[in-house]
Amino acid sequence: MRLLSLLLGVFVGSTLQSFGFVSHSPEGTTASMIASCIEKYGKEHEGELPHAWGDFGKPLKDQIEEGMRFSAPTKRYAFISPPFSLTAPHEGELVAMNRSPIEDTTLSFSIFDLFSHGLRGPGRYLICCYPDGRCSYPWATEDYVQKAFATAAARLPEPDNEPERKWVIEARRSTYLWRGICAGAAILLVLWWRHARRTASMAEHAWCIAHRIIERFLSAATIGCRF
Repeated sequence: MRLLSLLLGVFVGSTLQSFGFVSHSPEGTTASMIASCIEKYGKEHEGELPHAWGDFGKPLKDQIEEGMRFSAPTKRYAFISPPFSLTAPHEGELVAMNRSPIEDTTLSFSIFDLFSHGLRGPGRYLICCYPDGRCSYPWATEDYVQKAFATAAARLPEPDNEPERKWVIEARRSTYLWRGICAGAAILLVLWWRHARRTASMAEHAWCIAHRIIERFLSAATIGCRF
C-alpha cells in the first residue's frame, strides 16, 4: 500500500505538471520514483542507503518492477557501491543511475502544440542523495558521467541489454517526419519563389515590348500627321 501511494503520488505530480511547459518524460518519472524509494528507505533505516535492489526485499522489489514495468527499473538502473560525491554542476552522493547511456524525450512543444517529443542525449539520470536525507534525479550528459567516474576512480556499471524504449522510437519517427515536412515545405517555397520571379520577369519583358510598340506607333502617327 505504501508503494502504491508513492507511485500514485509520482503519477499525479507528473500529470499535473504536464499542463504547464515542463513535464516528466516516462524515463524521468521512473528516475523520480527510484529517488523517492531510496529517500524513503533512508528514513526507515536511520540514514543508511541501499546498495543493491535486493536491499529493498523481494516483495518491494517486485512491486517496483511491476509498478514501472514499461521502463524496467531494476534492469536498467544500477546502484553505485560505494557512493561517491559528484562535482559541479551536480551535487550530493551518487547512489544509482542508468546502466547505459540513453536518449530521453523532451516535452517542450511549439506554441501551437504542433511538434511531437524531441530527444536529448546521450546521457543518464543520476540518483543523488544529500546529508539531510533528500534525493534528487538530475539529468547528466554522458561526457559528464565519464569524467565523474574517472575523477572518482570508480567503475561504471555493466550496460543493460534491454531493447530501446518505445517512446524513444516514436520520438525518433516523429522527429524524422517533421524534418521531412519542413524540408518539403522549404523546397516548395523556393520553387514558388523562383516561379514568381520568372513570371514577374516575363511580365516585365512583355510590358517592355508593348511599351516599345506603342512608342513606335505614336512616333509613326506623329510623323504622318505632319504631312
